[in-house]
Amino acid sequence: MHQIEHRTGFGGTGLDEMVSTETVASIIERMNTAGRSREDIKYVVDLLSREREEVRYLLWTTDDPERPLSGHPGALSKRQSDMRFGLTGSHGDKNNLRASWVLNQYVSGAGSEGERLADTGIMAGIMTNQLFSEPFAQLDTVLPTSKVHLAYHPVHGSIYSTALGLVTKNDGFRRAALNTHNARERRKWQYAERLMSRGYSDLVHSDMREWIVKGQGWVSGMNMYLESVHGEKDTDSGPAMSSGYVPQKDHTILTLSQWNAAAQAGTMLPAIGKPRPLIRQATPIISIKALPFKQQKLTHYFKKRHK
Repeated sequence: MHQIEHRTGFGGTGLDEMVSTETVASIIERMNTAGRSREDIKYVVDLLSREREEVRYLLWTTDDPERPLSGHPGALSKRQSDMRFGLTGSHGDKNNLRASWVLNQYVSGAGSEGERLADTGIMAGIMTNQLFSEPFAQLDTVLPTSKVHLAYHPVHGSIYSTALGLVTKNDGFRRAALNTHNARERRKWQYAERLMSRGYSDLVHSDMREWIVKGQGWVSGMNMYLESVHGEKDTDSGPAMSSGYVPQKDHTILTLSQWNAAAQAGTMLPAIGKPRPLIRQATPIISIKALPFKQQKLTHYFKKRHK
């Protein structure tokens, strides 16, 4: 995996393969068994390998008090100079679950080879969005405790501050969370258009679907939506969870076609939930109100008394 050094001496991060190496290996094995040519296999591997995302945008919450915010390897570390000491709670389970859905999509045999590859890539992106990232409102529910010591992001540095034994989220946390949120929202719009182009419109929330149709594409549709909500916001006022379906270990694994039918019937949530505004980068300035005259006098009195 290509390494990206965002900050000098900070260790490298890279790109997450949405279709994992193990999944690609399984696909190659099946293609070999079916007698497919080396050229065909190379084409499939090259195509699926294009589905990637920077790991610094892949963060999620956990119930682990020692790592309430976790991420893909390379996204968070206990050591500032070495990203190998990762805070990667639940990563293995998430990776296995994503791989199961992605491989199931490919081996389903639905449609032509080109259609099957297109659907496999889309499934990989959806699973990455729903399993490996969360909206800002959900990330912001993290309440660090005394069990949390050090956590570093490769771009934004330390995400917690400690004073008088109290651990709190700092501006590094906010910036890491809002960048995860913004990257996640843009992926939602991108994969929504890809779903719609494949005929799986019921897997896209109706609000997003309408904006993409109106904008004749996801980029213009997203910009029109943002204009309608008066641009970027200071925070995410949406619910502290995705409005799309989040896969679970004990749930039935479906293809996009099966999932679309279930969403159309109202028995399953869509893959792409309701759109949320992007969050502006700058930390909002909090206005400080002047103290009433009586309170000013009391403050002055106690300051003199305790000099």
